[in-house]
Amino acid sequence: MCDPSTDTSCLAALATLGSAVASLIAAGITAWMAIETRRMATATNRSVNLQYQPLLGIRSVSIDLAVAEPSDGAETSPAPSRSINAINVGLDLFNAGQVELTYRMRQMRVSFANRTSDDGTWLSRSGLILPGSSSIFRHPTITLDPAIGVFPAKGRIDVEFEYYHNKLEVSKELQASIEYVITPDPSGFIVNWTFIDESPVV
Repeated sequence: MCDPSTDTSCLAALATLGSAVASLIAAGITAWMAIETRRMATATNRSVNLQYQPLLGIRSVSIDLAVAEPSDGAETSPAPSRSINAINVGLDLFNAGQVELTYRMRQMRVSFANRTSDDGTWLSRSGLILPGSSSIFRHPTITLDPAIGVFPAKGRIDVEFEYYHNKLEVSKELQASIEYVITPDPSGFIVNWTFIDESPVV
């Protein structure tokens, strides 16, 4: 080994080696910073893009019932003596994004007590929802003949929507299946519902 205290060429070699090691370290740090910067930029761009994407969901289910009251002279209490002769199902569509969106219903099928309807006269199949707002989309009223008087009575909703912010963009899809149960109560009827599946398709 050389002695840097007496050999100037050895000292120069050590200095060159030190400089090379420092350069390698600096290059490694620079590469790491470049990777981290790119990663943060990608995450930021993804976050910004997400903010400007439409996002449609179903917040709740609204069910209106037409109740057939017992005839005169019949027992009016308790409520189980009543029956249902029509049902109207609505979905509370919520715009969870930060841009307005336009939606269109592709298909909607409603069943109740083993009776199914996916037709009827639609007042509208589409609409506009502002950011942070919601809109009730209703299926045409289903008349039940004969009326439903056996409870609890179960039903199901299967629906598919498409929606977009800009017509030039590829539309997104929302598919959902919901089950609901109607039970009598002294004050009328109680409706409980639950999602079987809710799938926003990107």
